[in-house]
Amino acid sequence: MINNQITTASYSVFTNKGAFALLLGSGISSAAGIPTGWAIALKLIEQIARNNNESPLPTADQWYRNYFGAEPDYSDILAKLTISPEERLNLLRPFIEPTRGEFENGEKRPTKAHRQIAQLVAQGYIRVIITTNFDRLIETALIDLGVAPSVISNPNQIDNVIPLIHSKVTIFKINGDYLDTKFLNVKEELTAYDPRLAEQLRFIFENFGLVTCGWSATWDLALLDILKSANKFRYSNYFTHLYTADPGLQDIAGTRQGQLIQIRDADSFFSDLYENVEALERNDTMHPATPAIVLSKIKKFIVKEEHLISLSDLLHDITEDCYSRIHRIKPGKINDVVAQYQLDMDLILTAMTNSAFWSKAYQYPIILNIIRRIFAGNASSQLSAETSRVPALLLRYACGISCLASNNFNLLKELCNLRVKYHQNNFYSLTDVTNQWWVLNSESLKKAYGNNYKMPQSMLISEILRPYFQNLIPGDEDYKYQFQIYELLISLKHHQNDSNSTIGFPQGSYSYDREESAYKYVSDQLLLGDESQLIMSGLFSSISDLNNLFGSYKEKISGRYDPN
Repeated sequence: MINNQITTASYSVFTNKGAFALLLGSGISSAAGIPTGWAIALKLIEQIARNNNESPLPTADQWYRNYFGAEPDYSDILAKLTISPEERLNLLRPFIEPTRGEFENGEKRPTKAHRQIAQLVAQGYIRVIITTNFDRLIETALIDLGVAPSVISNPNQIDNVIPLIHSKVTIFKINGDYLDTKFLNVKEELTAYDPRLAEQLRFIFENFGLVTCGWSATWDLALLDILKSANKFRYSNYFTHLYTADPGLQDIAGTRQGQLIQIRDADSFFSDLYENVEALERNDTMHPATPAIVLSKIKKFIVKEEHLISLSDLLHDITEDCYSRIHRIKPGKINDVVAQYQLDMDLILTAMTNSAFWSKAYQYPIILNIIRRIFAGNASSQLSAETSRVPALLLRYACGISCLASNNFNLLKELCNLRVKYHQNNFYSLTDVTNQWWVLNSESLKKAYGNNYKMPQSMLISEILRPYFQNLIPGDEDYKYQFQIYELLISLKHHQNDSNSTIGFPQGSYSYDREESAYKYVSDQLLLGDESQLIMSGLFSSISDLNNLFGSYKEKISGRYDPN
């Protein structure tokens, strides 16, 4: 599904050009088929053991400790196997440099992640790269783009390097370079750095934002200490991980008030990051407001009727900016199109979510007209009729959930009754023409996002909208509850309008909630009788009609979807 945190990181990198550093670990190079430094060290120790007619047991590193009475040290390991620098180089080359066959198969060559990082550097977004790897994949990717990096692979080079502010990009290879064995250190627990290197790293961590990838924060104790001690950081910190973040990564993210971002792999992460930044750069007419500024203005304008014109003007500007953007989106894979929509709709989703939550009756027309305006975008869009309705679908959900969260059932009724011009200038119900099962094809979503969710439409919409409710609905379970209630109410309204519909019925995630919370909500409302907000607001005509409708609806879907 869409990763909103990657979108946030993209905005940070874009709006703070040149102010972010990358910290890259072995996960970046291992995808290219290059072993980690520690893995190479273990292979070399096995060779030493064989040279001494020994078996490296119980493990290669433990055998080394037992046999030599010392911790494995890279320089010592190489000294036991080679004499001259040339011999050391020849010993290491097979681990780092591709054979002809490997080269032809794309192994031990820059990956897509390396290439996308190089693009970010070339365009000035990244100026500092810190890596624990000692291959030259990132340098190769940069040189292929015509970028000559300043490289520090041992502390002696620090005094002579171009200052960071004057360099296109500086790469700190904190474990060294395979062609410079003076500084290589691949012990599992590196506890201290040369003071000159430590000073440079501390400066970077205090003055640059940070994005990590392929780094677990498990073994690099000295690096962790510097990160923790550099507590005057100016920009955001983002720590990526594949599955569950290691405790060390969770700890340093908390210490530096950073965000943990779960990713599929380094290639997809840096591709998303680069494409998002490129899209923002391409849209150089980006609205000057930020979500924080928009939210501040809405809270000011929405509390008093005298600010109605100011509120209307603010929302109009945001809407027209969004309208122009979504019309420039070109056809492509559904996940790419939805990701672009998400970028282009950030301001309007912030605005509409909060406006619907706090709005009063005299402000309803503004909100409804904005949704009409965005829906009208499908007329001239380059996208298919279904895909072009995604923005209106997202706005409908955002406003509907806000209404439920604030008990604004009167606006919810207006949203459910909203009709839009569609197909030969006839008017249709917005909820029907933005039916999520028509707009977002289930099988296409499963294929695009690589999952097998039974309700992929609901999962996608829920993930996209969750960040916009962090302050309005803080708890994830409460958000899920409001989301499911909204989907059930919409399903009931759809069933009320077209009880014979069998194709594309807009069933939602509530169907697979084992606790059946949304069903219980409607049952509780039925017990309230005419005192129910669902009846008092006019959303449903009477308690008896709601009761009959609810029973008919459950009978309709019985057997079609099994919540178990």
